[in-house]
Amino acid sequence: MKKVLVAVLLLAGVCSANVAAESGKWEVGGGPGYSMPVGGDWSDAVGGSFNLNAFGAYKIQDPLAVGLELGYDFSHKAKDTAIYDMSDVKTKIFQVTPFVKASKDMTMSGKKVNYYGIFGAGLYSMSTSGSTTPLLAGAQVVDETASAGYFGFNLGGGATMELAPQWSVGLDLRWHHIFSSNAATNNITPTLKVAYMF
Repeated sequence: MKKVLVAVLLLAGVCSANVAAESGKWEVGGGPGYSMPVGGDWSDAVGGSFNLNAFGAYKIQDPLAVGLELGYDFSHKAKDTAIYDMSDVKTKIFQVTPFVKASKDMTMSGKKVNYYGIFGAGLYSMSTSGSTTPLLAGAQVVDETASAGYFGFNLGGGATMELAPQWSVGLDLRWHHIFSSNAATNNITPTLKVAYMF
């Protein structure tokens, strides 16, 4: 976690050092979302989770930008089964993914609108905590605590609209695929995005 914070601080330092020379090339922002499990055993086993993300990006040339995104799923709650009470079991996901983004600006009703596609890949850290309680008499309680990091990627797109000079708001829709050890983990995450350009 300390290494991630150091990387974010370095990115912020680079941003501030280049503001004068690179005005309009930097973008920072983030926002709340909802991470919904889809497909296979993962969606059968857990429910959705509130998500929060933050990002920083640098436009290298039209239409391409590169950046770094941090995301956090607060709690995917396990679903109960016919023989187990899993209400105590929760999975959290922390994401650190560099990305590349291609975008196009348009004007609608006098406002600048930006459409984009995005691809990111990197580390997804998954941590599970809690205990599985059998509903059958005499069975043992199982500790589900575990933590591991996996490679994963995300793919999607979105659109933002200018609210005021340098400020924009929009919607982002992303598919996250994590190559976890037991089975592939897939989430669809719509996010409300607020961004500042400088």
